[in-house]
Amino acid sequence: MIVKQQTISGLLFATLFVAYARGNLLPPEPEGYIDCPLCANQSFSVYTYGTFIADTGVVSCQEAFATDIRLPPENCTAWQSYGEDVCRCAADPPENHDCKLCDDGGSLPVGSLAAIPGTFCAQLQVDASRDFQDRCPIWQQTMGNYCGCNNTYDASICRLCKEGYKFDPAKVVDGLDNTTISCGRLEFSANLASGDFGCKEYQFIFESQCCEKIEEELPPISGTMGASVIVSLVVAAFGALKML
Repeated sequence: MIVKQQTISGLLFATLFVAYARGNLLPPEPEGYIDCPLCANQSFSVYTYGTFIADTGVVSCQEAFATDIRLPPENCTAWQSYGEDVCRCAADPPENHDCKLCDDGGSLPVGSLAAIPGTFCAQLQVDASRDFQDRCPIWQQTMGNYCGCNNTYDASICRLCKEGYKFDPAKVVDGLDNTTISCGRLEFSANLASGDFGCKEYQFIFESQCCEKIEEELPPISGTMGASVIVSLVVAAFGALKML
């Protein structure tokens, strides 16, 4: 994993806190820690489907928002930057809109397809319309493609796999710290974060798990030359002799 020196100590404790809060005893707290909610203004809520990478695992916005976390003051800002950047803490609730996973506005090819494990495409369509409207192209280029839409390719979208590699959005991989997550949701989230915690970090960590090299099939090599090849060679040789 790419280590971020400025944030690792505080975010490490934060994500350990999340891990322990999933059912284990909380670790002892060092002195000087303060309450550090994901959203600096606790009157806001989280509406987005996104996840982000913390030092010990992949954390969903909803999970981080619902967890009480205490950090040293100098590290609280880094934790809350995830809330602002990925989870849109400071934004007003999304306005009603009609984002379609298929960018031509058509219906989903198969609404009952579980493009993401445990989630049907029909539900992803609903989730897209509930998220922020400016994220509609991300939904279309990730979840829309996974659901079988023939969407126009957008080169600005982060892809976990390089050209020549096969991507399986339904594949479930290790999300770090004993968590699991689908490759499709990882690729979606890679387009939400910016800066050091954006596309390149997701690729660095998850490319080897989510991408499989496409092996090219070489044509069979015959042990003997065909008749047409032999005739061509004879004609070429005869023509060369006439020119001498």
